[in-house]
Amino acid sequence: MSGQPSLMTDDFIQKVEQFIREDLRLTLDELLEKCPGISRSVLHEVISNRLDYRKLTARWVSKMLTEEHKQERIEAGRMFLERHDEQGEEFLV
Repeated sequence: MSGQPSLMTDDFIQKVEQFIREDLRLTLDELLEKCPGISRSVLHEVISNRLDYRKLTARWVSKMLTEEHKQERIEAGRMFLERHDEQGEEFLV
């Protein structure tokens, strides 16, 4: 063991999550400015592995879908299939 304290404390992880929830459009560079003394790799590890977020269309999005989100996706897919069955290729235009 190196004797250095771990940077990934529960408090730090909660702080990073709070920053992300306050502004989902924060970039990694902006988060680095809010967390001085933290390396890019440590911050990326916290965001992607500990908090399970990924960047999607310029926003941080949780990788885990809730059961409600999964159900909404299933219902949307069914709606699109029904519209395609009713309208055929016109639906795609």
